[in-house]
Amino acid sequence: MNEEFTELLGDDERTMPKAIDQEASNLEITLPEEATVVDVGE
Repeated sequence: MNEEFTELLGDDERTMPKAIDQEASNLEITLPEEATVVDVGE
């Protein structure tokens, strides 16, 4: 993922880490929620 984004952005690499961090944080927060939803659903 990171490699593809880096190729597309090119000089915008400085913004990449921040965007990746935000997405990673969102994923980390979403994963537990999904896991809980699946648990409750079962």
